[in-house]
Amino acid sequence: MRDVDLKTKSVNDVILLSEYDVPAIPPPPKQVDTRGYLYLLVDSAYPEYIKIGKTASPRKRLQTYNSDRPIATCRFINISELFLNCTTVEKVILTQVHLDIQPIGKSTEWFAIEHKQTLIDWIIKAEAEAVIA
Repeated sequence: MRDVDLKTKSVNDVILLSEYDVPAIPPPPKQVDTRGYLYLLVDSAYPEYIKIGKTASPRKRLQTYNSDRPIATCRFINISELFLNCTTVEKVILTQVHLDIQPIGKSTEWFAIEHKQTLIDWIIKAEAEAVIA
């Protein structure tokens, strides 16, 4: 492999270099955007359950939930303020919620609808204590 000496090459020479002549420089690490919203979702197909989750785009997330249904059955009943580190906030909330409430089945995010107010209260508490955008 040879070095590219830009002092002795014209712009046209540099453009004409093959990809094998250009030194491999690793790209900078991708910046992970940790901002997002917490939401509570219900599905009229399963009215006895409620889901807590996180998303960077509530509109896209809801479209994803309803994309394989002939009729949209899922809807948000609560969307938080924008959290700067939504993943961490969600983990903290779920850790605390799991101490008192048993999730449904193997899922860690679905609960009996009777716990709706408890989940809303945890999101409100998180908004009051966490760094939001």
